Amino acid sequence: MEVPAAALMFRTRGPVVAVVDKGGRVRFDAVTIARDDGTKVELGSGIEPGDRIVLNISNQITNGEKVAVTEQDGGVVRAALRER
Repeated sequence: MEVPAAALMFRTRGPVVAVVDKGGRVRFDAVTIARDDGTKVELGSGIEPGDRIVLNISNQITNGEKVAVTEQDGGVVRAALRER
């Protein structure tokens, strides 16, 4: 699957993407990069077709937090932290 490079985050365990599940909760999935052309990245593993990948996720959002999807373009979304 190809995603914008801005969807990737680099953690100590390697690259991850944030995925919003059907319940609106974020999870961070480890991925492998098959190809990187600078603006787009082809992921070799770690996500499934239909996953909603968050673009430019805030550092304030942690694993399991509930978010509101504010915009969606195919499988890539923007998400904001719900008020606590």
